[in-house]
Amino acid sequence: VVMVYFNRMQIIEYSNGQEGLISGDSEYRKATNLLIATWAPFPFWYIVSPEGLNLVTNVLVIQLGWAFLNIVAKFSFIF
Repeated sequence: VVMVYFNRMQIIEYSNGQEGLISGDSEYRKATNLLIATWAPFPFWYIVSPEGLNLVTNVLVIQLGWAFLNIVAKFSFIF
């Protein structure tokens, strides 16, 4: 929630109030929304992993989950 707030403020500042999270068409806004979308799953995966609530206990599944999240977050910026 805090990250989304600050990213929203950055978009508004960058566009001089012309754009927001939902409205606008700049590359900066698109990159910011992509960042929010690809980073948001990390805390949720942490919560379900053994470090959090221990809902997922299979080590292979946990490691593959982290790998998948990292690959998606890094390679999605090749646009």
